[in-house]
Amino acid sequence: QKLRVEMMEVKRENAAYMAQVEAGKKLDFIEERRKKRKEKESGVGGDAGGKGKDEDDGLAKKKRKIRQKKPFEGDSAVAAKSAILGSLV
Repeated sequence: QKLRVEMMEVKRENAAYMAQVEAGKKLDFIEERRKKRKEKESGVGGDAGGKGKDEDDGLAKKKRKIRQKKPFEGDSAVAAKSAILGSLV
């Protein structure tokens, strides 16, 4: 029974270790992909050597385009506005 308990502990430790290894591989892949994107954007093929600030700068500079919808103008819009305002009063 003592051997069985020890085997269970070893299995648990091994599973935890493998989970950490997989997480590390994922993070390495993400860092490599970010580095490739940054090199592609800057047009430089060489390695800059710095990791810390460069990754954060790349994320902060990213801008997203958001399209705004034009408001609908017409007779039904006026009726809708008055109905909404009427229900509030």
